Amino acid sequence: MDHFTERTYPEFLEAYVQEAVEFQQQAKRARSHKQWKLERAVESIENAKKFAAFFGLPFTAPDMGHLVEAAEEARKQRLAIEAEQKRKQREQDQADAAAWLNGVGYRMPYSFTEDENGSAYLRMKDDRIETSRGASVPREAGIRLFRFIKRVKQSGKPFIANGHRIAVGHFHVRHIKSNGDIQVGCHFISWGRIEEFAVKENIFALEPLDLSEVEERAVA
Repeated sequence: MDHFTERTYPEFLEAYVQEAVEFQQQAKRARSHKQWKLERAVESIENAKKFAAFFGLPFTAPDMGHLVEAAEEARKQRLAIEAEQKRKQREQDQADAAAWLNGVGYRMPYSFTEDENGSAYLRMKDDRIETSRGASVPREAGIRLFRFIKRVKQSGKPFIANGHRIAVGHFHVRHIKSNGDIQVGCHFISWGRIEEFAVKENIFALEPLDLSEVEERAVA
């Protein structure tokens, strides 16, 4: 048997209405979170309507003044404030991302750790090449890999590790597409970002390297 009884249903209905009244009163006194309290008051009345309809109870929503209108206006104000905060944060992140690419700061803002294609960004910092996702490799190792990527692009055929080991610092190359996109460890880096970096660091004109010049040698 249902543990609710018909006599308790009106009590639950009354609780919803009382909750709405309390939220409305709190909103009148509130110096902060006023919008949230108004929205909760309206939500409580809507819950009361649904509860009454489901159990077939007579219910007329109480006159709470301009509660609905006030809550809607408060919602619009809240959304406008949130949109402005997001805009300012985006502007700050853009400035911080530009600074990171130019060697300033330690971390790329989270919203810029990847570009729209899922690629990490690259920068030179001291004697290491760093990615926007927090990894770094020795400068010379990164340049050797870049030269091999040029060879892959030149050949028009993808490189797949398949027993070959190309180490870049603590990471290993998984594959290089014929267009120059590369997967190193869990990092995807597009040719566009690689080219952008190489031009900026004046290494783009370096001659390509063959696999034999970059592959790790097995030790007998």
